[in-house]
Amino acid sequence: MAKRKITVADIGEVTGYNRDQLRGLLQKLPLYADHSGYPRVAREFTRHDLVVLSVVVRLEQRHGLQRAAIAAVVEKLEAELRGLRPSNSPPFLRVLIDPPSVTYLTDKHGNEEGTVVALESVFQQVDDYLNGGPDKDQIQTSLLFGPSLATHRRHS
Repeated sequence: MAKRKITVADIGEVTGYNRDQLRGLLQKLPLYADHSGYPRVAREFTRHDLVVLSVVVRLEQRHGLQRAAIAAVVEKLEAELRGLRPSNSPPFLRVLIDPPSVTYLTDKHGNEEGTVVALESVFQQVDDYLNGGPDKDQIQTSLLFGPSLATHRRHS
């Protein structure tokens, strides 16, 4: 199976941002601003980039963080999201702007201040998009295959 290419259009589908909004956002983020591509060639991203940018958009849209503040923590955010996801409890990120820090949490109720982002819905949204939707396990039943008789015949 060929690896799926993730482009700006895919990021827009997941985040709800249009191309102009994404271009403006990417230009402000140090990890993504220094891209020197070729004209008329779609820029490619990884699954991890899609998760990181989904979190960045949530920080901007839902939590009201300015792009300059997000740019200060985006490298820490990217590093914190890299690696295995603990599956025993819902994951969260705590983002502090001053001093810049990002902490992966498995318990939302911490004693420290910061912006808390629930990651379970981000992971689910990205997984659903890349795997063809939440009903991917129901593909055969949606085709309405009924029961059939299979017989084995021996040829002599």
